[in-house]
Amino acid sequence: MLYCTDLNCPNPFNADEHRFCSSCGCHNLLSVFRSRYRVIKLLEQNQYSRTYEARDCDRLNDPCIIKQVTPQQIPPKIAELFGREAELLKKLGKHPQIPQLLAYFQEGQHSYLVQEWMEGQTLLQELQQTGAFNEAKIWQLLNDILPVLQLIHGNRVIHRNIKPDNLIRRPQNGQLVLIDFNVSKDIAGGTRNIGTKVGTRGYIPKEQMSGQVFPCSDLYSLGVTCLRLLTGCLPREDGRDDLRDGRNHRWLWRENLPQGIRISAHLGQILKKMVREKYQDRYSSAKEVISAIASPSTLSSVPSKSTAKPTQNSTQFFNQTANNSTVAPQNATQAASNPTTLSQTVTQTANRPTNPTPNPPTPDGGYSCLQHLLASQQWKEANQETIAFILRVAGKATESDLIEQDIQFFPCTELRTIDQLWVKYSKGRFGFSIQKEIWCSLGGDDANEFEFWERFGQRVGWRVRKWGILGKPNWRSYDEMTFKLNAPKGNLPRVGCWLSILARLDECEL
Repeated sequence: MLYCTDLNCPNPFNADEHRFCSSCGCHNLLSVFRSRYRVIKLLEQNQYSRTYEARDCDRLNDPCIIKQVTPQQIPPKIAELFGREAELLKKLGKHPQIPQLLAYFQEGQHSYLVQEWMEGQTLLQELQQTGAFNEAKIWQLLNDILPVLQLIHGNRVIHRNIKPDNLIRRPQNGQLVLIDFNVSKDIAGGTRNIGTKVGTRGYIPKEQMSGQVFPCSDLYSLGVTCLRLLTGCLPREDGRDDLRDGRNHRWLWRENLPQGIRISAHLGQILKKMVREKYQDRYSSAKEVISAIASPSTLSSVPSKSTAKPTQNSTQFFNQTANNSTVAPQNATQAASNPTTLSQTVTQTANRPTNPTPNPPTPDGGYSCLQHLLASQQWKEANQETIAFILRVAGKATESDLIEQDIQFFPCTELRTIDQLWVKYSKGRFGFSIQKEIWCSLGGDDANEFEFWERFGQRVGWRVRKWGILGKPNWRSYDEMTFKLNAPKGNLPRVGCWLSILARLDECEL
């Protein structure tokens, strides 16, 4: 099948043996576009351009992509973007995950850009055919595309239009390819230059809507792409978006995960930082994300120190973190710069065993007992009921049985409800979210020093000075706590896997 490229042709489809268009008769179908390219079919068109699948007769009929515009009939800015795409592709050179520029020329009133043909399905097509992605496929997406972004950002190029439509999975090896550099920006003159608002609604960050772009703008779009592929929630034509609570600036992706799909805390933390609303709060570079993937966060574990001597009950409260703490590899930077090592890291993370589905709460929600105890200010009993509730949902018999993975998959609805009850009846003094505020105010995201943990313990009243030998501060055992409303702010609740709960609560608020 040959395709007539006359914009006014009423029926552009022709049989292979036709030399001239059978409908309009005004084109030599075998010698259009420098008498070199045979057009097979129309792939896409809009008011400014057309994109064709074609064959390069000078290269043994190799498939290629041809973009056609008429500069005289389009706004100057659109014509500028078209020429810029050719320049940027030339600048990026040949790369297996970026379409190579094959030619750029003018013929008559039209301008043409010829690109390497990238065979395969877009991730949007894959989503529509096979449904929402699982965690392993998201890790592969990050593993494939982050090094590409590191390359193009290193060449001072911002893509500005990352979305499932512009990511193609090659059938030969499953590798992902980044296409459509039509609105990409060369930031050689500086990232803070105000430009034109471009991109796709539902994927672009706030700063890009005002004409500013940074490398982290692409990271935001990639993160949003991951969230939409995980949930299957795409922006609607009428402007509604089930994935985004614009009023409260929250992503609702965990609430929209398909039934039975659970995402690890590590991936949740990576995605959360990628899609922060303020660009200053995101990863600053693709390399930084790669390093974060290779070095799981230590937020979910309490740092240990060999010289510390907590009491036996305190050691149990720490949930045996001296043995379970996540230790960042010393060669994290080296691993991030090594594609093979990164691939192995991502594969290992994606293949971690999944946690069994947590037990459902009781028919009344399971909160009536806790609510009654909190309302009557029976703080010790309420703390014990909180522990019992967590154990029931996690399917564990004792607090010492809880592990980090139990909390990683703890239902957000139940965790938020427990916290809201504590905050409500303590008038804002107790609750996981209160403890999280204190933790973060002390710089808790960098909690890799035992001294920091000691400062936090003193702030919330878990670590006090005992006027015994040398009068040194020590950790209070569970039985030594006062369980009163006038206890230090953040004193309750006190449960096992506490830091993992804070990390999980943080994800549930995304």
